[in-house]
Amino acid sequence: MGTVLSLAKLAWSDFLENLRKYQLLKKRLQTSPGLPVPNPTLSFWTIPPSPLVQCAPSKLPNHADFVVIGSGITGTSLCRALLDQYHSEENLESVKVVMLEARDVCSGATGRNGGHISPPLYHDYITLKEEHGEDNAKKMIKFRLAHVEELGHVAEEEDILKESQWRGVETVDVFYDQNMFDEAKSKLQVFREAMPVESEHYRALESEDAKKTFKLASDTVGCISTYAGAIHPYRFVTGILSKMIVRYSNSFSLCTHTPCTSIVSPTATTPFYTVNTPRGTITTPHVIHATNGWSSYLLEPMRAKIIPVRGNMSAQRPGQSLDPSTLSGQRSFVFYTGTVGYDYLTQLPTGENELMLGGGFARAAEDNFIEVGNTDD
Repeated sequence: MGTVLSLAKLAWSDFLENLRKYQLLKKRLQTSPGLPVPNPTLSFWTIPPSPLVQCAPSKLPNHADFVVIGSGITGTSLCRALLDQYHSEENLESVKVVMLEARDVCSGATGRNGGHISPPLYHDYITLKEEHGEDNAKKMIKFRLAHVEELGHVAEEEDILKESQWRGVETVDVFYDQNMFDEAKSKLQVFREAMPVESEHYRALESEDAKKTFKLASDTVGCISTYAGAIHPYRFVTGILSKMIVRYSNSFSLCTHTPCTSIVSPTATTPFYTVNTPRGTITTPHVIHATNGWSSYLLEPMRAKIIPVRGNMSAQRPGQSLDPSTLSGQRSFVFYTGTVGYDYLTQLPTGENELMLGGGFARAAEDNFIEVGNTDD
């Protein structure tokens, strides 16, 4: 009887602890993410910093055709597309685009992630088909896959191929659980049958072949490899922005350390949005939010819908016991170490050939709750 009571007490204690964590998480998701913290940790990618690290005109423009909030890859690609399109058409060169950044240029997730261009394809095809239909699923897969080469084309067009370190790589999904590997192979087979062209580079290797081919750990049960890409995300984005500032000097303004603190919607007497910043206001007919985990700071209805999750990664020197380079940075890995999340690894092709290792979410188990809804970088 005492054992039963002890187990019941333990179960009740666990229930209360889980309830407490859930309530804390719920509260965090419903709370504004605020503005980016002014003193973030120093990202490896940003050393040395871009000359654009602090770039702003002495006075903000009073009006712009487009105001883009955020200077990461989303905001940068949008500005580039807008300016390229408008300047390719006659009589439209007067377009004005202003990019606002709360901190240094490209200091958010783009300047902190692993640099992988490895979209989930076979992983998601079945789910996409069930949710959106076969035709739309295939379109989504092709769109994802197009990013691998398109980022390389952009780097080439902007003459930043070397500094951005864009390269094709062999990417390897590594599995340590037989059931997970069997499920992955099953998904791959469905993907192959549905999209033979897009899946032509995939191969699945069983345990011994996987360990021998890729020098994997002894507990590896298998792997799936294919063609993907890798890039230096910070150099890629800041390189593009540097080119745009010169190419579109009369049309494009980058304003770092200029956070958008609020937006006033158009009224009957004021036909434009009013974008407020500590440095002044800008009126505009178009506001584009490219703020990732901070989106719901300005878009309050998006709270608990756009949920920030803080990730972790590291840059590690290979050490004297390892070869200085893994195929000159031409290989990347995703390690499925648990049922939730993964770890990832690639190696830089230059410098000290640092190993770029990230993830840890799955290994953190219940402790990963603190990362959900957390924008404090």
